[in-house]
Amino acid sequence: MAAEMTVSSLLDSIDDLWYTAMDDLVVLEVGSADERLMIVLDHEERLACTRLAAHTN
Repeated sequence: MAAEMTVSSLLDSIDDLWYTAMDDLVVLEVGSADERLMIVLDHEERLACTRLAAHTN
C-alpha cells in the first residue's frame, strides 16, 4: 500500500501505519529527480536511511 503525505501527517499517524513486530514502513522522500531519500523502519524497530542517487550513462 502506498500513500502520499506530508511529514507532519506521517508523524501524526505513525501509530496507525506501523505496528512493531509486524510491519515495515518504507518512506521515499519526494525531492529532486536525481537524488531521493529512503527511510526504512522495520518490524524489529531498526531505522535505516539511504540516499538514492540517479546514475547517468
